Amino acid sequence: MFEGLNQKSGLKVSPKLLTGDWGELKQNIREALDCSNYNEAFRLLEGMGYIGWKYNFLPQFFDDDVESLIQELSLALSGLMSPQKTSKECVVFYDFFSLENRGFTQQYLDEIIKNDLCLYYIVEDTTKVKKDSGLIKTIDEYVNGHIISLDFKGNKTDKLLQLVSTVTGLSPSKVFIQNSPWDILSCCFGYLIKNTGIKTYLINITDHTFWPGKSCFDYFIDFRKIGFQINRDYRGIDEAQLIIIPTPAFKQTKNTESFKGFPVSTVGKVIGFAGGSHYKIVDKNMTFLNLIKNVINENEKFIFFYANVDGDNGLTKFIRKNKLETRFILIGERTDIDEVFKNIDIFFNTYPYGGGLMLQYAVSNHKPIVAFSDPKLLYTRIDKVLDIDYDERYIFTDQAIYLDAARKLISSPSFRKDYAYDLSKSNAVNESFSCQLTSLLKNEPLSKINLEKLSIDVAAIRDFHILSDSLYLNEYSALANHYLGRNYKVKHRYINKPLSIKSGLLKIIPARLKKNVRKACASIVFRILNDDTYLKKLNWKRDGDLQTFRASFKYLGANAAFPNFKSVENPDCIQIGDNFRALDHLRLDAIRHYDNQSFEPEVVIGNNVTLNSFCHIGCINKVHIGNNVLIASKVFISDHSHGDVTSEVLKYPPAERRLTSKGPVIIEDNVWIGENVCVFGNVTIGKNCIIGANSVVTKSIPDNCVAIGSPARILKRL
Repeated sequence: MFEGLNQKSGLKVSPKLLTGDWGELKQNIREALDCSNYNEAFRLLEGMGYIGWKYNFLPQFFDDDVESLIQELSLALSGLMSPQKTSKECVVFYDFFSLENRGFTQQYLDEIIKNDLCLYYIVEDTTKVKKDSGLIKTIDEYVNGHIISLDFKGNKTDKLLQLVSTVTGLSPSKVFIQNSPWDILSCCFGYLIKNTGIKTYLINITDHTFWPGKSCFDYFIDFRKIGFQINRDYRGIDEAQLIIIPTPAFKQTKNTESFKGFPVSTVGKVIGFAGGSHYKIVDKNMTFLNLIKNVINENEKFIFFYANVDGDNGLTKFIRKNKLETRFILIGERTDIDEVFKNIDIFFNTYPYGGGLMLQYAVSNHKPIVAFSDPKLLYTRIDKVLDIDYDERYIFTDQAIYLDAARKLISSPSFRKDYAYDLSKSNAVNESFSCQLTSLLKNEPLSKINLEKLSIDVAAIRDFHILSDSLYLNEYSALANHYLGRNYKVKHRYINKPLSIKSGLLKIIPARLKKNVRKACASIVFRILNDDTYLKKLNWKRDGDLQTFRASFKYLGANAAFPNFKSVENPDCIQIGDNFRALDHLRLDAIRHYDNQSFEPEVVIGNNVTLNSFCHIGCINKVHIGNNVLIASKVFISDHSHGDVTSEVLKYPPAERRLTSKGPVIIEDNVWIGENVCVFGNVTIGKNCIIGANSVVTKSIPDNCVAIGSPARILKRL
């Protein structure tokens, strides 16, 4: 939600601080409700959901006062809906995330379709939905499948009423809800329809931390036993409302992507793999990274790939410092994650925070798992995640034993095979998932289980979450500023000066003006820079939206600096290396769709690349820019054009002609491109080339050349 902040902000987060601010937030929500400021109440409740989830400091994992505030907000907007007839053949799936390889959406949709039920798939935010995603294709191909998008332009109160009206109009028997802890909209919705006869089922994917809504839904579906136990023993939810449906990992389907390969050769190598959000590998001693470093140094045939889903975060610096560049490879977020698992040899679970779905991927693909564990963080331990019996063969709390297990797995293919087989046979969830969910859909009795009372170290969990944030994002300053009106200093990654310091703006006001005039100008600029409406007009976002912007790229390296004025289309098709710099009016267009055409664009920009102002890169095929490339202002690079140069095409206006590509644009390392240059498709500019100003490059230029002209011709060979 929020952009990471500088660790030197001076704010030390503690349970005492969190508890005090939590109480103040509740009071502010009470005041907003009393003043009928319902959108503000929504906003503050969403902030509480995020803070409670992120810092996980509430010992019971819920707050009764928050539940009451949600109920009061719901009733202020709409009375409880009346009982109504429902259709057993109709099911709604509400999805906050709309991501095909996270959560359990695809698994549930496949099973609902298998049972031949009328399916309505509702997305909370249309901007999150990729039209070519496997989820959308799955529903489009199903004769009884329907997609409903809520109106993103309306405010939260309007959207809630739209959701309630839509679902009650459909009269489904069941609504499955996959939400986030800050999705207050779905909580209010669940509470308002409790009396209608439409049963709501929360799919509890964040079982280990705080989430609101325990009073809002009829049933709670857990994917593992420990989630059931936390719900029963800590949140105090009636056992009759709790359901366990062990859920398999997302599997690639005909509608999802094929394997994209690895960025380096793996011939003759044993391939290790891990991935996830950066906070999962952050502790004071950087234990996970150092364990992997030791595994690499002790095993010459071993190569390690890491799917860093939220950017570099210092990983490249660690790799370079330890000279691991050829064997510790970052691959960013992968949409072909199931295919990645099919092509690796060993999965290394993250530490101190172990993966959940990643472990399921490893097991379902019969891959051996090496997992280091903290005994205090019970819910991240491999046996708790996979719902298997405790087995010391798979659970390591001693680093020497961990490294020895890794050594054996790397050196012996037969040991890898046996190790993976023993682990996978203890975790057969596919049949159980299908059987349990089918019984639920058909209103048949579900199997019951008896579980012992759970006892976990809640203080250790709380301290882990607080420490993780202080070592990684340290974002509480921004949260407190945003939701409580604090004025903590926040250093922003994308600008040199904090927006909150007016005095810094005086330096950009001409000195010849009178002092009072300069102060007035600085004040005006300050208000503009802190006005969300104005920032949206500039297509530039701040706070949490910047983190969302960074995370939206397929890969974005360290120290990337973007201008205030920019346009980026389909960043999930764009990879950018370290130390990227771009000046104002940057335009990066990775074009997936044009009219009725579809493309698979691939834009790759290397390390230490600088683009001056008004640069435009357009791609429907492939544009690759190497390392250490300097591009001057007003440069246009495109692998496509509007139509072929034929008389037939001239019948159509240029804007209506089909986009065509003659081939990719490849700009190799150490290239310097002058001002006003155009580079077109099916062109390779070789290493160390210089392209003179105003040139039009239509043919490839070999290495070590100076080229100039329209069309560009070689002037000199270096």
